[in-house]
Amino acid sequence: MSSSTSNLAATESGFSGRLGVLSSPPEPLFTYGTLMFPEVLQALLGRVPVSVEASVEGWRAVAIPDVSYPALVPGPGVARGRVLLDLRREDWPILDAYENTIYDLRPLDVTPTEHRAVAYVCPTSDGLTDVDWDRERFAAEELADFAPRCARWRELAFP
Repeated sequence: MSSSTSNLAATESGFSGRLGVLSSPPEPLFTYGTLMFPEVLQALLGRVPVSVEASVEGWRAVAIPDVSYPALVPGPGVARGRVLLDLRREDWPILDAYENTIYDLRPLDVTPTEHRAVAYVCPTSDGLTDVDWDRERFAAEELADFAPRCARWRELAFP
């Protein structure tokens, strides 16, 4: 996206930085990793937004070495996740700060097709694994510790 288009988007939505791509009102968010879990959303936002199951074709959620969360990268197959439908304006800066700086925020066509959404995607697969992220393993082995860490981060980052 050109800088003039990005600046225009920021002006229309009132957001800047990565969030400048959002419309007014902002689009729903496609989640494919830790933000699919109600415990993490509750810890970050103080509530669990309404969501529906969704998927995007031509993308994969792959494991990132040494961290709990995945990256969404172009690739064969379908990435499954959820679309958060009722995010509030004040939720976006929290979610944007939570998401790693390796990601870009981009619009995606999701299925079911009535939902166009944005997602935090990784523009390159450099440094990533070729292994799909395992949400069941994350839920069983890491979620119980991960969600409280998210709550502590939220308290420090957004007092």
